[in-house]
Amino acid sequence: MGNKNGKFIKTEQKDLSEDYLKEVITTTKLVSHAMKKALRPSGLIVKQFNGPDAGQTVFHYHMHIIPVYNGAPNKNHGYEMEKPEKLESIAKRIAAEI
Repeated sequence: MGNKNGKFIKTEQKDLSEDYLKEVITTTKLVSHAMKKALRPSGLIVKQFNGPDAGQTVFHYHMHIIPVYNGAPNKNHGYEMEKPEKLESIAKRIAAEI
């Protein structure tokens, strides 16, 4: 995959260096802990999609960290975007815990 600058964007785990993947996991851990403090979910789903057939819709490598709550419906992968104001409010709460 290329971007508007013509640079190769790595979308799959197999194409990334071990050092890069270590940084991704370190960041995922940091954000996961902040999410648990800020949002108080009963659990977290952490996943990564590789390729369209696996559900990837944004074609750069990234992790999904999804809070889940006991008794709430599990919406693994959002196909409908939440209102920007609500996302901003949640992001601020998470950032405050980092």
